[in-house]
Amino acid sequence: MPVALQAWLAWLTPRNTVVLFLLLVAVNLLAPFHADDYFQQLLLRGDSLLQRGGDGSLAGLFSFVDDNPQHRGQMQAYGVLPWFTAGDFYFRFWRPLAELSHLLDYRLLPGNAAFAHAHSIAWFLLLAAVVYRLARQTLGEDKKLLWLALAIFMLDGQHVATIHWIANRNALIAAVFSLAALSCHIHWRTSGRWHCLPLALLLLAASLLASESALAVGIYLFCYAVLLDRAGPRRGFASLLPYALLVTGWLLVYRQLDFGVGPAAGLYINPLHDPGAYLLAVLQRLPVYFAAALLPVPAGLSWGGGQWLSLLVVTISAVFMLAVLAAGRRVLASDRVLLFWFAGGVLSVLPVCSTLAQDRLALMQSVGMDLAIALLVYRLSWQPQRYAAMSLPFKSSLPALLLVIHLLLSPLHLLAGSWYMTLASHAIKDRALGLAANGELAGRHLLVLSMPIGEAVALLGIRRFYYYDLPASFLWLASDEQPLQWQQLADGRLQVHKPQGFASGHEAAFGEPCDGCFYPGRQIRSGAFVLQIEALQERRPASVLLTAPGNTLWLERYGQETLQPLN
Repeated sequence: MPVALQAWLAWLTPRNTVVLFLLLVAVNLLAPFHADDYFQQLLLRGDSLLQRGGDGSLAGLFSFVDDNPQHRGQMQAYGVLPWFTAGDFYFRFWRPLAELSHLLDYRLLPGNAAFAHAHSIAWFLLLAAVVYRLARQTLGEDKKLLWLALAIFMLDGQHVATIHWIANRNALIAAVFSLAALSCHIHWRTSGRWHCLPLALLLLAASLLASESALAVGIYLFCYAVLLDRAGPRRGFASLLPYALLVTGWLLVYRQLDFGVGPAAGLYINPLHDPGAYLLAVLQRLPVYFAAALLPVPAGLSWGGGQWLSLLVVTISAVFMLAVLAAGRRVLASDRVLLFWFAGGVLSVLPVCSTLAQDRLALMQSVGMDLAIALLVYRLSWQPQRYAAMSLPFKSSLPALLLVIHLLLSPLHLLAGSWYMTLASHAIKDRALGLAANGELAGRHLLVLSMPIGEAVALLGIRRFYYYDLPASFLWLASDEQPLQWQQLADGRLQVHKPQGFASGHEAAFGEPCDGCFYPGRQIRSGAFVLQIEALQERRPASVLLTAPGNTLWLERYGQETLQPLN
């Protein structure tokens, strides 16, 4: 191993790692709120616009879209939902413990983004402590190995969005409690102390009340029962029965309260309603998550650049995954601890494969993969005799390569990603407030032909949070990923054509069109606007005739033009 890397490893004590981590993410404290954060802030301060709740949640902070037609119509009128949203598209989550954390923010420092960011960072530090305990329980007491595992996990650039996005704190809280439950389970199975079981169940219950992502810990419990339980797989499986009963009870209550996602295969796929679509999503997204865990590339690259780039990324990721598994099969088969963390990391993304691949959803995966990477580097560097008889590609240079990726490039990713998301959040806020001066939209209607989805659905929340006026209704026709063709007719109506069809690409996140959902001649009312479908492209509206109300301000492309009256 190069001397420089050895010196870098020697410097990365737990204290220095924590200090470095805080320096890398400190810029997040300067960031404003982002996306869903604004709507949660409005609910916390009791704003009557788009009110939620009354469904078993504490404040409706995660009741994003329900199946109430009146609520959906209101959200479409303000552009929070696009006009082509599928009729059975909804998703709302039961996360009371996560809601309590946001309520605490609001009680202590209302509307203060810096404090909320600091709160999320504190949860990540607590998570790092739990991961360190798990490393001690499974990897041994060698400080060199434990410090390496902690550094790789804390400096993982894949955690950028998880830490930055305040509304995503639920994943951090769920990871803390679910992994603490795993730690208690391991202590029970190794020491035989039965009092650890009720504590593990209590922690698991808390994690489920924070986020559905806690279900991923079931993968780690399963892998532990198969690979590491001292009583053997049969008794190991039997020890999982209390957890299975707890999760079953939670699911029954969850469904009784009508939380979950609708059958529309859009942003979220319901595996129970459409197992085929879910299986296809797993085949596409599992390799992407695998590649993102080992290489400094974001998982979102698989859907952020168009259909052909997506296909290319998924194909390369699948080939990479198969190559790694083939090359490392003998090493994994010979080392049960390594296999436990590796298999747990790879498979723990199965629950989140129900939605688009995103780094912010890979937190539970990163625990297993980062500990597996640390253990592999340690074995190859300080216990080379362990794999001496096994063929492994680049065996001599592999530790250095992994350390360069995960202790040099990954921290840079963490730093650059923190700056990027901070600057992007400021830019999104500034564009929303700079769209029109305060008072300019009062009593008027707003039309934007082409606008990024993320900014379109957040426009209302941002302007409302900063006490700017809102239009009487707001319509955005399409995202800016595909060009539009349009012309204004003599009677003032707009004829807009999208060759690939509306509700395609990223827009399909709001539900795939069903047979008969759209047809020529159908009229759709969105607030004060009326859209008449003229032609279809593979079940999707491809040409629409738009009737806008009087007193409408409009622009063709968001952020590049000045609002003008629509004549």
